Amino acid sequence: MAQAPRDAGQVENVSSTALWVATYRAIESKRPDALFRDPYAEALAGERGPRIVAELPGGAAGSNNLAVRTQVIDEWILRAVCELGVDVVLNLGSGLDTRPYRLPLPPELQWIEVDYPALTDYKAGILASLGARPVCRFEALRADLGDESQRRAVIAHAGKLGRKILVLTEGVVVYLTEAQASDLARDLLAESAIQFWIQEYYERRVVQHLLRVWGKSFRNAPLQFLPESWLGFFESRGWRPREIRYAFDEGERLNRRVPFAKPLVLLMMFFSKKMRERFRKLTGFYWFERA
Repeated sequence: MAQAPRDAGQVENVSSTALWVATYRAIESKRPDALFRDPYAEALAGERGPRIVAELPGGAAGSNNLAVRTQVIDEWILRAVCELGVDVVLNLGSGLDTRPYRLPLPPELQWIEVDYPALTDYKAGILASLGARPVCRFEALRADLGDESQRRAVIAHAGKLGRKILVLTEGVVVYLTEAQASDLARDLLAESAIQFWIQEYYERRVVQHLLRVWGKSFRNAPLQFLPESWLGFFESRGWRPREIRYAFDEGERLNRRVPFAKPLVLLMMFFSKKMRERFRKLTGFYWFERA
């Protein structure tokens, strides 16, 4: 039987966070008004995913955030593929993502996912036991993206397979150092077929807050990306925003308000317009394109 990545009580490494995220997808999928249905999430989360959620301070409250993130990225991927002609999706740090199994993707699309060998093998074992089959052309690569030679080999491989590539780094960048994020931005820009890049973002104060609340739990998978400006960081490295969505607004649109959204809305009535805008844009999603 496939073994989940070990986690000593909570989060042993970045791979353990994939179990946590899969648990949130399973929670959303069980709702009668679910934004999406992931029939594989509960099995992938296993026993450890729910335990991580239960043990994290305020962990249960994060399911709406994850549901919003998943739905926004689902919508963007389908637009990129169906309207803009993207022929390859390169999912770096793919974790336990199941989009090539559950989204209505064209069969000719090439989907490449990349993650550590142990997590990739665990995921493949669970999906095989469930009889899951990808709806498009699919390839899983086992690689450490922190290794420059492995990362560049993965990117070069994708570049040989497509004319218009979308890169996805969902839940990845916040765990990188600024130097690692800069190297990744450079390497992606060097491959001319890579046209788009989707990622979520957190303003510096949000990451600092999460470090205060979750720092002990995430000591083996620390949040490290703390630039003065997330957008400015990537703009200065050749990536400009094609579209920006803010988690606060998307939570309202999708009826999945972020935790404490209602009291925050009331409190914001007493703030200046500038302060209200800053709060509204604390976290969200960037769809980048080459500058």
